[in-house]
Order: sequence, then C-alpha cells, then structure tokens
Amino acid sequence: MREQDAQLLQFLGEEGYSSTDLLSLWLQHQPATVRRRLKQLEEQGYVQRRNASGLSELWQLSRHGRRLAETSPSYLGPSSNLTSQHHLSLQEVRIRARNLGYTAWLGERSCRRLAQAAYPSWPKVPDALCTTPQGLRLALEIELHRKSIWRYQEAIDHYAYLLHEQLIDSVHYLVPPHLIRNLTRLLDNIDSIHLFGQTWPLPAEVRCHIQVMNLNTWPLP
Repeated sequence: MREQDAQLLQFLGEEGYSSTDLLSLWLQHQPATVRRRLKQLEEQGYVQRRNASGLSELWQLSRHGRRLAETSPSYLGPSSNLTSQHHLSLQEVRIRARNLGYTAWLGERSCRRLAQAAYPSWPKVPDALCTTPQGLRLALEIELHRKSIWRYQEAIDHYAYLLHEQLIDSVHYLVPPHLIRNLTRLLDNIDSIHLFGQTWPLPAEVRCHIQVMNLNTWPLP
C-alpha cells in the first residue's frame, strides 16, 4: 500500500470520517488527486462514502479498512449535520495546528478515554488537547453556536479544576468571528466557580488562562 494511502486510512481511523477537502489539506495535495485515491481505495474495499445532506463529500473507513487501521469497529461518527460541522471544523483546526508545529493531538474520542481513565475522572472532556511548540498543553473547545450561560458556568467550574491540577495550561474557546465579542462578554460575567460542593470567586490566575479566539485564524503563526 502506498504511504499516502496509509496516511489517509490512519487519519480516517483517528477521526471517524472526513471530507475530501480536509483530507487534501492533511496530505497537502490537490483535491482532485486525493479524490482519485479515495475512489481507488473505495474500489479496493478500504473506504466508503458517508451520506450527509448539505455537507461536502464525506468518507469513512469500511469494515475492512477499520480492521486494517486497527480502529474501533463501532465508531461511524455523529449523524446530525450540526455535529458533523463541529467535527469537521475541529479537523481543520488540527491540520492548521500540525502545520505550525503543534504536537500530541488528542481528538474527541481520545480525550474521552483519557478523562475516563484518570483518577479521579476528569469532570470536563475537551473537544481536543494539543501541545504548543513552546510545550504548553491546551484544551480546545469549538463553539459554532452560543450556548446558555449555565453551560459555560459548568465548563469553567470544570476547567478551573483541570488548571488547578496542572493537567492543562490554558483553555482556548475557538469561535466564528461574529461570536467573539458575545462569548467574551458572557465569560467575563462568570465571576465564581463551584467545586466540591463549595463556591469561590473565580481566581484571576484561572480567568487569564481561558481565552476566546477566532476559529478561522487559530493558531496564529
């Protein structure tokens, strides 16, 4: 098997599914070239197309491909377009981070396994974890739509714990440009944390490590 084909299968095994355009970015080849390779892998029984109305052409491993990639046979990805858009946005972030020297990427499924294996279990599972070129461990949250304030309050409570335990160094909320000001203002209004049955003021040293950033330009060179 070609090295590029193996890279395609590995990426699909890690991510569950992806689009032709993102797979092209991952391999740093033209979409037409990658599409031809995917069609050949489809003919060989390694990949199959995934139907998702309103989204670009998506691919996932076939049963045979999952055995070859030694990935979970039960993971076929989320079914709704909203969760698919979130998942694909996270993949694009992963590719940009890789290209700028970020390492040790853990996606949604890997983060969930890490959180469950920890003792005590992590109270909050981030969308992804990665390490900056400077060696800082980041928790990433992709926010395509604003949630209710109590959801963010709960998240800040949990991230305060992870920051205090030095399990992460910072949290980056990655949002579309039109949500940056709104979410920044919302998080600024959270002034307390609730942990272990008690309430404390939100420490400044915790707040400064929780940042709202532009999804379209993260990470900056």
